Amino acid sequence: FTVFCFFIKVDVVAQEMFQVQSYMYNQFIYNPASGGMYETDFNAQTASRLQWSGTEGAPVTNCAWMDHRFKKNKMSTGMVFLNDQIGATRTTEVAANYTYILRLTKSLKLSMGLR
Repeated sequence: FTVFCFFIKVDVVAQEMFQVQSYMYNQFIYNPASGGMYETDFNAQTASRLQWSGTEGAPVTNCAWMDHRFKKNKMSTGMVFLNDQIGATRTTEVAANYTYILRLTKSLKLSMGLR
């Protein structure tokens, strides 16, 4: 039985999140609670990743996101647009985000987000 187990091949396939560099500038992609964290009312950004250019199946990621903070309502809404390709796998995502901002002190905020 032990020898037989050595010859069994098991494939495990899991979901893989897209990879975007510079998390410091791309927090809204991974964390919907980061919407409205900047002092401006409207933010829009894009990011692109092209790795191993010229190689078949090379990872390519393009994304854009925006958020709008409503000061009086203590909330923020936003959208994330993502196109990710790794090998034969292609993912296209469009997500809407909602963030509620609770001000604890003048400089400290607690945010809760839904995607």
